[in-house]
Amino acid sequence: MPKISEMSAPAALSGLELVPILQGGGGDANCGLPLLATRSVPSGAVLILRKPMTADLSATTDADPGAGKVRWNNATPASATVLYIDDADTASGDIVTPLATVQVGGYVYLQANSTSARRDCWQKWQVTSLTDATGYTKVGVSYVAGAGTWTADEALELTVQQPTPTSATVKQVQVMLSDMTTALTTGTGKALWIAPEAGTLTDVWIGVGTVSSSGAVTVDLSKNGTSVLTTPPSIDASENTSLTGTAAVIGTVTFAKGDRFTFDIDAAGTGAKALMATVEYEPS
Repeated sequence: MPKISEMSAPAALSGLELVPILQGGGGDANCGLPLLATRSVPSGAVLILRKPMTADLSATTDADPGAGKVRWNNATPASATVLYIDDADTASGDIVTPLATVQVGGYVYLQANSTSARRDCWQKWQVTSLTDATGYTKVGVSYVAGAGTWTADEALELTVQQPTPTSATVKQVQVMLSDMTTALTTGTGKALWIAPEAGTLTDVWIGVGTVSSSGAVTVDLSKNGTSVLTTPPSIDASENTSLTGTAAVIGTVTFAKGDRFTFDIDAAGTGAKALMATVEYEPS
């Protein structure tokens, strides 16, 4: 155990510090109690899964990457929008069952194996969708942060975190961005919301009364003229809400009473009508 004077200075947490075990066992600390041993999958901002995997950089195609492997749908992994994760880890342990419990808005972490000198190589992704396929799971993701690049067949750790529980003090406001009968068109400043009190944005999602027959519906949100979304919410064709499409990714966005929020329609789909945005925030 290092002395306080020997410890490194505090730094911003990446989220990887949330370890799903109570660990001890002497000098090698090789004993632990997994939270999953409680016989129920925890919810909230805790890790529910930690598994050894291998990086598959041999292809980007939508297919089972092979036993114990994770694949990205982009040759530049940080630009991927889907992770293809085999149903078993490198130790033949089950992944598909606990992975199926992950909620949209949760997080997937990939980090070089704990015994690797490249431990500082990692990625954090927000989950936008989950699709069960034969032998593997397709996890729709939005890149949040990371460091370093993977090497072929590198040993990784896969960790999954549920979304942060909604606070009892979170409030919702709904804003119509169109009328009920006119097909959507793209454009800026389609609607306005003026904050009635100070607070922090926690979520933004959208829905339509009439679905798009082709193409997505995407909405951006700006505070006093500047977008506050890293990833805007998007509704897939034939779907009614972004809850089954692309979830919004928001940084830490605080606002003051009287701040002006405007809504832009970046993509209108085809024939979509009656567009509404739901903004969730926690008062200061």
